[in-house]
Amino acid sequence: SAVEQWEYIFEEHVGGAEGGVYIHVDALRVGNELRFVNDYRNVAPEPNVGFRKELHPDTGELVITAHTLRQVVPGEEFLADYGN
Repeated sequence: SAVEQWEYIFEEHVGGAEGGVYIHVDALRVGNELRFVNDYRNVAPEPNVGFRKELHPDTGELVITAHTLRQVVPGEEFLADYGN
């Protein structure tokens, strides 16, 4: 199907160089509004959103949070650096 041609996977390495794991989040099947954050390349000179790895204060679970890098005006697209 047409949907299968799109890949909505966020990959992040968590842990030290000697250990750790890769986390794959597939936003095609489940997610929230942040799944619509796009890569800034060919759209804007720089990203306006960044991501952080944090531990949830109540559960200790690893979570990935988004934050703005500058003021974003209403109607402006959220754009992040997807990396290489």
